[in-house]
Amino acid sequence: MSCLDHDAIGAILRQPCTRENGWHFHSQSALVQLYTKTLHLPNGEQRLCSKGVAVFPVPAEVLAAVADDYSKTEDYFESSRCVQRHDAFNSVQYTSFKSVLGTKRRDFVLSSRRQLHSAHGDIVLSGRSVEWPGVPERATHVRGMLYLGGFCIQRLTSTSCRCYYGACFDPRGWRLSTRFTANCGNQPRGSKQAP
Repeated sequence: MSCLDHDAIGAILRQPCTRENGWHFHSQSALVQLYTKTLHLPNGEQRLCSKGVAVFPVPAEVLAAVADDYSKTEDYFESSRCVQRHDAFNSVQYTSFKSVLGTKRRDFVLSSRRQLHSAHGDIVLSGRSVEWPGVPERATHVRGMLYLGGFCIQRLTSTSCRCYYGACFDPRGWRLSTRFTANCGNQPRGSKQAP
């Protein structure tokens, strides 16, 4: 697979959204600033990556708990289950999403990691696609590819935090890619608002 490892994903999520780092301002809503960047994958492919930045009036730990639950952050969430838990911070998850604009449902098998970076005090939730023998592709879904996904949550005060969240994925279908991109210009992950 051509996905990045969790350390590389965390570094990209923590990276400031500056031109020097390759980020370009895309748009802004009332809550979120959205940036894009061309990501160079280990296999030589180039993919567009999006990253949102927002400040929330909640403690970092509260936002991390919400961000870690797709049912609270994704409009098209269908189901999720833990396939294998390696330890308290690393697991493999199967997650599926409902049909978007008449396309087939999508699913992903993800390696997920939760890290606390003591040097920065950041909470980093990262995910990437993996192949897992016990989770074959299903006829009812198209298996998507998540090259990079996650959140970097920085504590600002005891009651507020800044969240960087990003995604670089291939939904494996041109109809969904075109429509999804046009439909989600304000946020890289769905359109539900965090708490």
